[in-house]
Amino acid sequence: MREYVTVQGDCWDSISKKFYGTEKLTDKLMSENPEESGIAIFSAGTKLNIPDISVDTQVKNLPPWRRK
Repeated sequence: MREYVTVQGDCWDSISKKFYGTEKLTDKLMSENPEESGIAIFSAGTKLNIPDISVDTQVKNLPPWRRK
């Protein structure tokens, strides 16, 4: 588990892309940070927990048309 401090304008999908290389794992980030899940666009300084997720495992579980 890592911690990330947001910068002005961060969104869940951009944070997911930054850490996992895909926007498809935003639900994992949001479930790890339920107190912040109502925020769409972050201001600077919000601390978020970034779970360790094996992206390869997540992608392999998707149907072929959903894989990147």
